[in-house]
Amino acid sequence: MPENQTKSFWPWLGGKQKYSTGFLLAALCLGLMLFALSYATRPPESQQAPVSPETVFGETEISRTEKTLEERLEQILSQIAGAGTVDVSVFLATGTRYEYAISVSANKRVIDEKDQNGGVRLTTEENSSDEYVLIRGHQAEEKPVVIQESRPQVQGVLVVADGARDARVRAQLMQAVQVALGVEPHRIQVLAREVR
Repeated sequence: MPENQTKSFWPWLGGKQKYSTGFLLAALCLGLMLFALSYATRPPESQQAPVSPETVFGETEISRTEKTLEERLEQILSQIAGAGTVDVSVFLATGTRYEYAISVSANKRVIDEKDQNGGVRLTTEENSSDEYVLIRGHQAEEKPVVIQESRPQVQGVLVVADGARDARVRAQLMQAVQVALGVEPHRIQVLAREVR
């Protein structure tokens, strides 16, 4: 730009500020419309992550374990004298953890080289690899060998029972949950059901 026109942007456009502003706004709107149109007509991505049955039905390993524990606890707690109808909600912090058997192989090779001038070069080469130990199951399916299985960590348990108004029954329900799940008392809440 010439030096006398660097003070203002509008003289560089021809000195017609009113028309230049309209032109810039029209160009901006046109650009936004083209961007939106290109986004709307874009074909769907072909590389989508496969949808597992667990995500379709919203049930994961943790929710299945919670449901199983809830059903078992409801059966057990409803047999306590005076408990009446019992509803249980179990909340897990983690799922079941597995430790798998691993086959470790290590090789060490030492090469001692001597050249014609009497120089000695010592080279050490070490290789190691870790692989899961697999067993063949039904239908030639390979599964890793589990050497340790850790129980899921219980975050909390909520028990709602008809008979929880009685302090003795409430204490028995709490002790039963403690024994059944190995949970600390501060993670268990036993409440009386609303009378209707």
